[in-house]
Amino acid sequence: MLKQQGLKFGSISLFMLLLLSVVQQASAADWLYTMRPGDNIWTLCKEYTKEPACWQKLGPLNNIARDRAIPPGTRLRIPANWLKVPAASATIVFVQGDVTYQLLGEAQLSASEGTKLTIGAKLVTANGSVSLLFADGSSMVLEPNSQLELDALSNFELNGMVDSTVRLNQGTVKTRVIKRQPKSHFRTITPSAVAAVRGTEYRVNVVSEEHEGEQQKQTTLVEVYQGLVDVGAESVTFPVPASFGIVALQGQALQKPIRLLDKPEFDAFSEQQTLLLDTQGKPLLAIWIEWQGMARASSFQLNILADQQSNATSEKLLKSYRTKDAKVNLNDLAIGCYQLSLRAIDQLGLHGLAAQKRLCLNQQLSTPVLKASPVNSDSEQQVHLAWDKQTNTNTYGIEISETPEFSSLTSSVEISELSHVVEKQASALFVRIQALGKPGEYSNYSQIVKLPAKEIAEENNTWNILIHIGFFLLAFL
Repeated sequence: MLKQQGLKFGSISLFMLLLLSVVQQASAADWLYTMRPGDNIWTLCKEYTKEPACWQKLGPLNNIARDRAIPPGTRLRIPANWLKVPAASATIVFVQGDVTYQLLGEAQLSASEGTKLTIGAKLVTANGSVSLLFADGSSMVLEPNSQLELDALSNFELNGMVDSTVRLNQGTVKTRVIKRQPKSHFRTITPSAVAAVRGTEYRVNVVSEEHEGEQQKQTTLVEVYQGLVDVGAESVTFPVPASFGIVALQGQALQKPIRLLDKPEFDAFSEQQTLLLDTQGKPLLAIWIEWQGMARASSFQLNILADQQSNATSEKLLKSYRTKDAKVNLNDLAIGCYQLSLRAIDQLGLHGLAAQKRLCLNQQLSTPVLKASPVNSDSEQQVHLAWDKQTNTNTYGIEISETPEFSSLTSSVEISELSHVVEKQASALFVRIQALGKPGEYSNYSQIVKLPAKEIAEENNTWNILIHIGFFLLAFL
């Protein structure tokens, strides 16, 4: 009897150990599969896995006793190391600012372009942003102060199935999903909602709210810009079409979708703007980008994106400005070209449709100060021009005119030296210089310096004396 009990206990222990090992495998890195009509555990194991006795292990792993009666829509966790095809990876294609990543079971590292992220990887942005590219060509931009985990990344080329699931614990992610086949899925999971898409562009934002004496709660805001997104929370799902958004409060019934705010209207400004810099390279004047206010807008967000071709695989977020005013000063941007994306934000926190415009900031160099002095010579009929070197300047343009308006030029030259000698002329001349940098970079003109006329008075007096002497001698002849 004791022996039988021991055998029985041993078999139970063995079963528990087997089950525990399966659970540990599943918790390491899982692929999430959504059951469809006609699916069963046997067919799943045969089509997707290489694990021996998968059909026996998969049910207990997912707490399923009757595998023939699994309803469509049920999500099963399949350990990644069971799969016939290795789980796909997402690639970091752009990093701006402070961004770290952590692969499953490894230390946290600074993110860099080209890094491959697999199932279970975590991304954290502080004051930076990061762009991801998935196996099927879909892309994602994680905004500052965000935390993201990669729950599922699978790409089965034989049957065209792609499964991508990300878990947004904090912050904001903007996703552009390519048109997908019926079996494929792209999901964004937050603490209070799940957004599943069908070929679209959408944005998910998780906001944490803390009330005194209460547990922290998360609110999920989903805005759809293209396509359709199914957003589910608290056993309720709403299809959210383009130009609509939805708010999911943790622990509360899902609100119905509402229309997003229209595009704001930029005030007219030139695509090419010139920044005047001081000798330290800092802007001297503000560059303001302004737009029309909107009655229902509580604030605005202006995103600065890298200037790319329209067919670029992923956006590159460089900087964000959040303001209640209808203007932003862009003096802290470096010289270069950018894409501006402006959205109005309503009272619920939903970001509306984007107004977009291109902006190029060109460098205007600091103005040189012109100094003139006579050249040391017997005749002193030359003037020495000199000036100090200007930052980021390659050459200097010298203009000489007979009028202070410079309506016509007697001479115009470009030199790389910091001095130049000018010959005096019969009449006075006017000189100015300009610092020249790269194409499109130039300074204001310097102050105008007047060069005196050539000194010929002494020569004229000599001739007058000689003429008078000549007339005097003729009178005696």
